[in-house]
Amino acid sequence: MRPEEKISKYFTYKEALWLPRWNRMATEEDGLTSEILDNIKNTAKWMDQVREYFGKPISVHCWFRPEAYNQLVKGAKTSTHLKGKAVDFDVKGLSCDEVREKLLADNKLEQLKIRMENNGQGSNWVHLDDREPGPAGRYFKP
Repeated sequence: MRPEEKISKYFTYKEALWLPRWNRMATEEDGLTSEILDNIKNTAKWMDQVREYFGKPISVHCWFRPEAYNQLVKGAKTSTHLKGKAVDFDVKGLSCDEVREKLLADNKLEQLKIRMENNGQGSNWVHLDDREPGPAGRYFKP
């Protein structure tokens, strides 16, 4: 897979596999498996819908995180990033607060069967994943 190769209408392998602190893409040596690649492709399908909903480009901050990388960034031990089922991103031209507010106001989380992290006002990313909602619902505290 080449970095610029599309995994969906709007997203590339580089966006899904890029590890900024390591300045490279994740590899099999990092634990990237065919199951994780399938998860990434499924995640890309609903991320395409998020992209179309906003009608603006999305900048991916983090998608798949290998175990060692997840520890480096102090990610949750059960993070859905470990399986390629979560994306942290921002939408060009909108604050992340505006993105979260719009997703909540228009019931997009329920429509897409995804969850969104309530990471606080002023944060510079939005976290979406496809984990089943817990007691807090589809908008959860990390």
